[in-house]
Amino acid sequence: MSEDDDRAAKTARAKALLNKQRRKKVAGSGALASPPPSRSFTPTLQESAPSTEDTKNDVADLFTPADSDANWIESLSRANVPHSTVSNALSTNTPTSSFLSGQAESLQSQVTSLQTTIASVQSENSSLRSSLSRLEAFEAGMHQSSAKEARRREEQT
Repeated sequence: MSEDDDRAAKTARAKALLNKQRRKKVAGSGALASPPPSRSFTPTLQESAPSTEDTKNDVADLFTPADSDANWIESLSRANVPHSTVSNALSTNTPTSSFLSGQAESLQSQVTSLQTTIASVQSENSSLRSSLSRLEAFEAGMHQSSAKEARRREEQT
């Protein structure tokens, strides 16, 4: 069987099982699965509207404190909260601070290594410049001597 056939078979079994469970549920409950069409899904106005006799219509009462509202916060029990100190905060950050100090030491050693490399490259650069100036002077001398040699040959011929 290919994968598509396996999937199709599994889908068919799942659908059959789902339909079987739905039939059991409807038969077992003795009620219909959907509400009768005569019943509305929204409640009637009589059911949802509160009676006007029981309610006050003064909105200002909502914003003025009543006697029972004045000390409501005092009636609450206090929660036990552990007091944290600065030393506790520092001790929890110790791994982080040791990690950072290790990072700083590593970076400092890298900076030192780079400074040493820069110094050696600069000294090599100055050495190469002096060699270049000597070679340029030698080359200039060679051109002068070859030019003199060429003039002598011309004079001899």
